[in-house]
Amino acid sequence: MAQIGINDSIVDRLADSYLFRGVPRSGIELVYDSGNLIQVSEGDRIIEEGRVPQKLYILLSGEMEVILPDPANRSAGRRMATLRVGDCFGEYGFIDRRPASATVKAVRAADVFVLPLENFDRLIKSDLGLERVVYRNLLTLLVDRLRASNVLIDMLR
Repeated sequence: MAQIGINDSIVDRLADSYLFRGVPRSGIELVYDSGNLIQVSEGDRIIEEGRVPQKLYILLSGEMEVILPDPANRSAGRRMATLRVGDCFGEYGFIDRRPASATVKAVRAADVFVLPLENFDRLIKSDLGLERVVYRNLLTLLVDRLRASNVLIDMLR
């Protein structure tokens, strides 16, 4: 994973992301100043199951997959979700500070905005408007994922 240079379009792509939708541009610029952009190659693992994530990630280009471990074969896994441009990941670790329950890896080369959790904590505590919008978006995201999981469970019955 290599660090890449500053690009003003990153601010626009962050504003279009699910997590930061509705945040004023000044808030997005604060987010931008608190993180950095990395490029990942196909197959790179960004989050490892069993490790406590220390960062929140926003996918700005490319595609990632979420892989749950197979209890019968820990080295194998099952693809549970595909992450697309604008999706965030690492949010569970942000909320509960517990080890990741899944691995997230690049399906193809991707640009990922990385926001260390301590920077994110500081940022949202300093701007209550930003905090309100981000937490609302995060809650909506988690409810959407729960509803999708419920549909899958219903189909398996």
